[in-house]
Amino acid sequence: MLSRTLIVHAETEFAPIYEGEPLFSECERFLRDRGFMFHHFHSKEGRRVLANGSAVGLAPSQSLWADSVFVPSFERLKSLTANQLVRFGWLMHTVYSAADFAMLGFSLAAKAGGPDYAPAYREMLAATNALSAPSGGAA
Repeated sequence: MLSRTLIVHAETEFAPIYEGEPLFSECERFLRDRGFMFHHFHSKEGRRVLANGSAVGLAPSQSLWADSVFVPSFERLKSLTANQLVRFGWLMHTVYSAADFAMLGFSLAAKAGGPDYAPAYREMLAATNALSAPSGGAA
């Protein structure tokens, strides 16, 4: 199923909460070995440690779990079909507000013989002041 999956959005833990569960590092390694890379934490949660029977401090100091988002590695993106790349771009824009990855998906889709949505997407980003000068990056 992962070979057909475009985005993995999963709860991952940084410290054991459930018996026998894999932690974030193991999940990340498992997905990396299958052509995914970590993109971002969608939300992080934690707790305050009990000291002498009381919760100390005003906010959690330890991150315990997060919704983690994984996307195809740059190498794997190059092997996706034009249709998959358009869907990937749409999902990255709509669900995660990740205009950079959305543009990458649309650009690669055009190179793969699919529709060229990148120019119209660039215009939309420019019209909403969401386009900035390049500052380097990977792709």
